[in-house]
Amino acid sequence: MKKLIVLGFITLALVGCGKSQAEIEKEKQAQIAAQKAKIEQEKKLKEQAEIKATEETVKYYLKDGESARFRNVIKNCGEVNAKNSWGAYSGFSRFIVRDDKQVSFESPDNIYFDAMVQSYCHKDYLAKFPVNNPVGTEETAAAADAAVASDPAPSIAIDEIPTRSRKVTTRGTVAEATAAASEAAAAASDATKM
Repeated sequence: MKKLIVLGFITLALVGCGKSQAEIEKEKQAQIAAQKAKIEQEKKLKEQAEIKATEETVKYYLKDGESARFRNVIKNCGEVNAKNSWGAYSGFSRFIVRDDKQVSFESPDNIYFDAMVQSYCHKDYLAKFPVNNPVGTEETAAAADAAVASDPAPSIAIDEIPTRSRKVTTRGTVAEATAAASEAAAAASDATKM
């Protein structure tokens, strides 16, 4: 009989030392909350690293990258203000870092920039900064064609804001530019013969 009483006390002691179902459920919820917090923190760190990489890419293409001031940067799009050749800040302009790490800057000559924003920028950027004047409509294309047609000589326009490796495009075809250069050379040689 003494053995049964001792065994009963030991059983009650062991049951009393264990965790209740409510305590077990609280621990599970705490673990789940900790995992969610960790995932959120990792997501924020990843976004910050993406923004830092985007800013570094943009700085590389600027004349004075160290003076760059950024705002509204979401994923691969945003705005930058940097010093120009004269050492003055030129004002904020939008930029896009494309998949191939090439950077396009907004400029008056780049009439297709809004279409590029729609193509390359993340949906979060477009939700916060919608494009008001989508380019690519027939009106815009007709206006661009009229501007090119009214230009008597093919002119060279810089496609992007000051960069280390500038991308130059021509408004006319390469053949027109070559023909114009040949005519100018012929006229210059005729002038020297007289």
